Amino acid sequence: MNSQSRYPLIKGFSLVELSMVLFILGLMLQMNIEPIAGRLENRRRSESLDQLKLVQQHLRAHWVSYGFLPCPLPLVATENSPAISPIQSGGVCLDGVGYVPANTLSIIGPLDDQGALLDPWGRALRYHVSMSDVNQVTQPNTPDWVTAGELSSNLFTELNADLTVCRLVTELRCERADQAAADIVAVVVSQGSNDSAREAGNRDADRQFVSAAYSMSGDYAFDDQLVWLGRSELILLALESGWLP
Repeated sequence: MNSQSRYPLIKGFSLVELSMVLFILGLMLQMNIEPIAGRLENRRRSESLDQLKLVQQHLRAHWVSYGFLPCPLPLVATENSPAISPIQSGGVCLDGVGYVPANTLSIIGPLDDQGALLDPWGRALRYHVSMSDVNQVTQPNTPDWVTAGELSSNLFTELNADLTVCRLVTELRCERADQAAADIVAVVVSQGSNDSAREAGNRDADRQFVSAAYSMSGDYAFDDQLVWLGRSELILLALESGWLP
């Protein structure tokens, strides 16, 4: 009996067969990964919306308790401009663009080194507040919505809010027909996982913001989430709380 009969040859896989196996395994892996990634993204978006609503509630509570809203944490904290809000320092709010001051609002959650509240993607929530000031000439640096005493010393009919949320992205301004909300005092933005061109209006320092349907499709990608406080809502809360006669 020769060796070939005792030990039959075992044919291995060809490169083509190995390629097909790897291709099929890759497809199966991708089919499993994509639903998991989608579920994770949906969970984060749900958590983000809950977090935004929580911030909104705490801003209302701060307004009712103190008669003004907290100043945003600075976008960049420096030695001369520490990341401290007026209720903590007694200082003057000079910039309405920044991050959510979690400590001032007594919100428990993940924070960065400056004390800014982080969303489920680990990004600081943007917080913008109107800097309108009816006494700009006689009393400069006393914005109506973030300065103690302004609410009770001015007629509420004179208090203006200049933030706007637009449904569409435009190059220059938000036309009235495109506005989703106007006369807004404060806006809080979760920036999601991407920074698309359609979301640029939520990353700059102007007074206009963008709200659109969720999409992760190319040029139409948009995953920002926004909540806001309107002028009429805060005036009503002030009346109900006794801040206004």
